[in-house]
Amino acid sequence: MTKIGNGYGISGMAEPYYDSLIEKFGESEIKEFVQLLLDREFSSRVALRSCAPNFKNLANYLSGRTTNQISLQALQKIVGSTDAQIPGLGKDSAYKRVIDSY
Repeated sequence: MTKIGNGYGISGMAEPYYDSLIEKFGESEIKEFVQLLLDREFSSRVALRSCAPNFKNLANYLSGRTTNQISLQALQKIVGSTDAQIPGLGKDSAYKRVIDSY
């Protein structure tokens, strides 16, 4: 959540540390990432104006770090959504079907 911000932005001083941690993400962390949208608290966070684009940028970055077809489908749905669609994506039946196929 720190990498996507809090509505006021991202800590510029801490961002290199966030990036360093995210670079170490493997498949299990990517799976957790795409499932974040199923969480109501997280969905309300990405409803904030600056958070959805940050989340999409992170999804785009992670799509280059996996070959798992389920993860790629979920990440592509995130990247292909509008900022306004992101908070409701966890309730979208097509997105849920992708996640449920893990």
